[in-house]
Amino acid sequence: TKKKLPLVVTVHDLIHEIYHKDFAKEKNYRPKKKILSISDHIICVSENTKKDLIEYYNVDEKKISVIYHGNTFDNFSLSSSNKKFDFKFFLFVGSRKRYKNFFKVVEAFKKNEQIYNEFKIICFGGGELLKSEKEKLLENNIDLKKIIVIKNSSDESLLNLYRNATALIYPSIYEGFGMPIVEAMSLGCPVISSNSSSLPEVYKDAALSFFPSSTKELTNKMLQIAYDDQVKKKIVDLGLKQSKNFSWEKCIDKTLSVYKKVI
Repeated sequence: TKKKLPLVVTVHDLIHEIYHKDFAKEKNYRPKKKILSISDHIICVSENTKKDLIEYYNVDEKKISVIYHGNTFDNFSLSSSNKKFDFKFFLFVGSRKRYKNFFKVVEAFKKNEQIYNEFKIICFGGGELLKSEKEKLLENNIDLKKIIVIKNSSDESLLNLYRNATALIYPSIYEGFGMPIVEAMSLGCPVISSNSSSLPEVYKDAALSFFPSSTKELTNKMLQIAYDDQVKKKIVDLGLKQSKNFSWEKCIDKTLSVYKKVI
């Protein structure tokens, strides 16, 4: 059937195509093929997603615009309650499954005695710890009290965690964008992030980066943020500056101009 109206499609990532095995799909799995073929224009949320889209679907580059997401906490009321914690912690945000690489954080955390003794890991989002996760933690001699899962998944709760965390650790192997990095930077929370996929685009020079496969490198970055005040201050300052490049107003304006072009 012939479409009657212009069609703009937004592509966030190509996780299902790249990690097809994780989703029990064939190598040539291309779920976006039909919608892309009838679209008039495509918005990608990062240059990395655009690169992947061209590689996997052979889309004409002229048909694609890159428009970054904004920041949820941009105009958030900072007067909301600021609950203090009586312990130091690193923050992990989002799902812990597969390519999210959560257990790399656990390995790095356990690798240094001082870090393990003085800190905890708080997980926000991603649900309760599964039985299989608890078993894996115990196998690695991790005290389950060291891993805290926050049940209150409100924006206020997350904002409070960013404000109090020693750092956000974002170890993902693949992301279309990586929203928590922008959120953390904007609230003065230092970021330790893997250097894969779209993530370096988002943090530029405003994070301590590591190879997502390297436990040793991640442990070293955790030690730097935890015990080197100069490094921490530099990353916080650069993060506050870098976060200003992401706003929903900018995102809306650019998206609107794409829609106007195709009408």
